[in-house]
Amino acid sequence: MENKILESLLNADEGQTFETKRALKKPSEVLPTICAFANTDGGTFIYGIADKKHAVGKERFTGIIEGGTNHEELLKLIANNFTPPLPDITSRCVDIVNTHGQNDRMLIILVSPSKEVHSLMSGHTYVRRGSQNNLICLST
Repeated sequence: MENKILESLLNADEGQTFETKRALKKPSEVLPTICAFANTDGGTFIYGIADKKHAVGKERFTGIIEGGTNHEELLKLIANNFTPPLPDITSRCVDIVNTHGQNDRMLIILVSPSKEVHSLMSGHTYVRRGSQNNLICLST
């Protein structure tokens, strides 16, 4: 069963409600995607899978080891860097074997669509359009 789920993640295309990044990506650079998911249709973000343009099949499973503590920092930023705070965020690590044959994990973050509009502490607000995060301006 888990192999089928992992296989479906590898075959899924990034889009309105799905995105993957290697754990080398700075956690602060991932926040716009989390914000955009919350402000639009919700979505699934996976830290530890390379883009289809850079690898194929199981070679995409880069895991979170390569990013050191980036996954922990990302979870802290999600908890503390949004106004208003994001409700309904679920995260879990799933065991994988990475591209180097090591036991590793990937971090899966599920973001529910919110009834409120969320911004980063920087004041930037994003919505998701296809596979892009678009910065929007809010009038005050």
